[in-house]
Amino acid sequence: MREIKFDDRTITVRPLTVAEVKKLADCGFGYAVCIPTLETANAARIRPMEIVLDPVDLEYLENRPLPDSRKVWAAIIKETYGDPEEEKNLPGTSDGTQTAKE
Repeated sequence: MREIKFDDRTITVRPLTVAEVKKLADCGFGYAVCIPTLETANAARIRPMEIVLDPVDLEYLENRPLPDSRKVWAAIIKETYGDPEEEKNLPGTSDGTQTAKE
């Protein structure tokens, strides 16, 4: 779970499930990455938020600047697929693999 804080609200997002990713295949979602086309980009942004977010949070974002909505969408993507920037900072183990932050 990841929290995105705004001045007057905190929105919590979760990763998409395997079943949800399957439902979004037509928007460019796959098991490893989301790569929408120009034609599916808007749906690839909106549909995951409709799945993950509470309806009141969706309504809140409708009246916010677009960068706020993109910030929430990016958090859903990071929760679903991981964040390379966060993962490269994970502490290593003696066998060279990485461990999760405690």
